[in-house]
Amino acid sequence: MVTNNSGTMLAEFKGEVQGFFELPLEEKKKLWQQPDNREGFGQPFVVSEGQRLDWSDMFYLTTLPVNVRKSDIIQRLPQKLS
Repeated sequence: MVTNNSGTMLAEFKGEVQGFFELPLEEKKKLWQQPDNREGFGQPFVVSEGQRLDWSDMFYLTTLPVNVRKSDIIQRLPQKLS
């Protein structure tokens, strides 16, 4: 009989992601978005200094297709997320 632990795996992954967003700012800065790239941690939709901001942070990462992945970002993720 094959058992499916996807619920457990998903719960563990969710916990890791929540922990990632609770990291200290200095740790998040290691994954901060670069001016020429939306991938990473932060707010990718800031286009001007005078723009009204939505203070929700996000982490954006392209995973597919493989040829456009930013492996340097993946290597800097906490070990359980990389």
